[in-house]
Order: sequence, then C-alpha cells, then structure tokens
Amino acid sequence: MPLPHSAVIFGVIGAGNYAQGVLLPQFKSNPDVTLRTVCTAKGVNAKKAQEKFSFESSTADWREVIADKSINTVLIATRHDLHAPIACEALRAGKTVFCEKPLCLREEQLDEIVKTINETGNARLMVGFNRRFAPWAKFTLTGPLVMRYRVSVAPLPKDHWANDPEVGGGRILGEVCHFVDFLHFAARSRPVSVFAQGFGGENVQVSMRFADGSVGAIDYLSVADSALGKEHLEVFGSGKTVVVDDFRDKGQAEQVRQFIAAIKAGKEMPIAFDEIIASTQATFAILKSLRTGQAIVRAHLDT
Repeated sequence: MPLPHSAVIFGVIGAGNYAQGVLLPQFKSNPDVTLRTVCTAKGVNAKKAQEKFSFESSTADWREVIADKSINTVLIATRHDLHAPIACEALRAGKTVFCEKPLCLREEQLDEIVKTINETGNARLMVGFNRRFAPWAKFTLTGPLVMRYRVSVAPLPKDHWANDPEVGGGRILGEVCHFVDFLHFAARSRPVSVFAQGFGGENVQVSMRFADGSVGAIDYLSVADSALGKEHLEVFGSGKTVVVDDFRDKGQAEQVRQFIAAIKAGKEMPIAFDEIIASTQATFAILKSLRTGQAIVRAHLDT
C-alpha cells in the first residue's frame, strides 16, 4: 500500500489541446496539487504552457521529469506511441502515473507494462477512461444487461497523426477504447468475447459479451449527419431502462478529483488495474476481429 502524500507534486509530459483545454485546468484548480514541471517536444511550447498554468519549470526532455525525485505524480498526454514507454519509465521511478488513453498501441507494450508493475510492485497507474466517472454513469441495474452505445464523430483527415498506425494507432485504439471500457464498467463483468465489422478505420460496429451474460454493442461512425448528437447510450436490465443522449459532462473533473484523492489517502487507483488490462485487451480484440472476420473469445482476450 503506497504511503499517502501531503501534496501531489506534479509533472506533465505532453501539453497539447486536450491536456491544456480539459485536464490541466482540473489539476491546477485542485489545492492539493503543485505544478512542478511541464514538458513538450518543443521547448518554446513548454515555456508557453509553463506561463499559462504557472508551472515552476519547463523542459523539452521528458526524461528530466522522470528523473526529478521531487515529482511524485506524472501525467502522460503525449501522442499515443509514447504512452507505454514513458509509463514504464515513470512506474520504475516510483511515480504515480495518469496516462491518457490509450494506454498502449501494441499487445507487447501491454505485456511490458504488466511486467513492470509485477517487478516493481508499483501499480499506481490510472488511465483516462473518464466516461465511467460521469454523473450519468451512476445508475445501477441488475444484470444481465443489454447495452448500446452510439458515437457519431467528424471524419479525421487521412493524414492526421491519430490515423498513423505507428504514432496514433487509429481511432479504434485511440477513441473506441473509451466505450469498450464504459460497457465493461456498466456490466460490472469481464468481457469474454468481441466481434467487430466495419470500414474506413472509423466506422465500426462492435458486439461484446460479458461473463455474467450481459451483451453490449458499440456503433462508432463518421458517416452520419453532422447535426446528430455525438453520444447516445441505452441500457436495459431488471425491468428498467437508462437512456442518456448527447451529454456534455464526460467525467473528466470527477476522474481527476478521485485520482488526487486516492494519492493523498494512499488508496488504490480509482480504476483497478485488472479492469484497465481487460478493457485494453478487449479493444485490441476489435482490431483482431476486423482482421480475421471472427469473434475473439476469452482465451484470446487473456493473451
């Protein structure tokens, strides 16, 4: 069990639009957080972020953040290809880690993260699966459940970095992971099979089955009318129905609050590590299913 901290001394690696627009304001406004160092790939951008959020220092070398023994907590919000290697280095250095999704782009990277945690005993790793922290996510229905999550997004330019398989991994790894994790959370049961079909890399239908018999579907698409609300959720179970449509609060503020509170109290992270692994494995299974045209069952989800 980690010892509680009287303060969270915070280092940030990656400060793009999402970090600056959503996450950093939440960390800055928390009185228990000291903003020590911010790092971006370009020093001039790091300096701008330092001034904007009143960090004590800035750097263009993420290894300096990891090496700083005064920093006990690290946010990783770089492009996706760096998430896994930085997370491993930070965990080895004894830091508490908040890694934006996705945790990693390849299964061997997930294996390395698990190995690092097993070797160091440092399981203080949080992933930014924020939907489960949204106020509308507090419903409790007795399973098995039938769930459907529809997500309508604008198409990304083909040359956008997120579409680069080596840098961004594509939208399934980068975004659909959110909705995989939410269905996992809502079912309160582990995914046991995944089947997916789709086209274009950003239009996919996913069918999931869970250990308790619950089933869930994700419709992620970029071909709808732009006037359609982005997210729509329906959950059915125990004679009850939950419908949530085009919501605005996606849980980021509550996620950060619980993360900071867990560090200060020396408690486990707000998302159990085995749930992070299962959600990540199920997201990888979407890509496997698209490649093979077959359902990926639990034996393969566990490898």
